[in-house]
Amino acid sequence: MKRKLPVTNHQEALRGPSAMMGSGLEPRTRGQARIMARPGQTALLPCRCPEAVSILMMKVVKEDAGNCFFYREGQPRDLYQLPSCKDRVGLKDPRMENGEVSVFLRNVSLSDTGTYKCVVGYEVAGRQ
Repeated sequence: MKRKLPVTNHQEALRGPSAMMGSGLEPRTRGQARIMARPGQTALLPCRCPEAVSILMMKVVKEDAGNCFFYREGQPRDLYQLPSCKDRVGLKDPRMENGEVSVFLRNVSLSDTGTYKCVVGYEVAGRQ
């Protein structure tokens, strides 16, 4: 029998025109979920942001390891990913519509066990 792997997902939202620069940020924990997956399965790391915003950047960080997924300037950036996550992660909805910015992790293994944090940097449309 295959063992299920526990994964904890935390979500933060960063608001403000300087979200990518690290100033004017307002981090807020939106919630957390415990994700269970068996080795070889695909795990979905849920992440949401408000609707009708302009997403500046988005990342999923594995605690004590680094970026599992990084998105900026309208596309995923493999250069900033952990080697163990390359070619195994992607957006559930590549159009990122209706606040849906969840990320999937394919072919999970025991080394994927841990806590993941979703961070979204965005601007509210029409605000300066």
